[in-house]
Amino acid sequence: MKIALSCLCLALTVCISGPLHAQQSDIELATGEGARRQALKIELDRKLADAQAAEKRGAFLEAAQNYTDCVEHTEHFWYPACLCGGDGKS
Repeated sequence: MKIALSCLCLALTVCISGPLHAQQSDIELATGEGARRQALKIELDRKLADAQAAEKRGAFLEAAQNYTDCVEHTEHFWYPACLCGGDGKS
């Protein structure tokens, strides 16, 4: 999972460090959104695994907080940053 995240970060860095244009093409916007959502999915999977591990240990308060973080994290899937001012919410 760390390798996939590292590759994703490298790909994002290469995309971002390229020349900036006044407007991006639809393909560039879709590619960027796809990469952003993939990174969010990887993070969500990690948080969910942490929540499940805490629940199995009997650390219910920690598990509840982790599950709450997962719910809040999913909001970023539904409200893309490019459509709502960058904060992930409208």
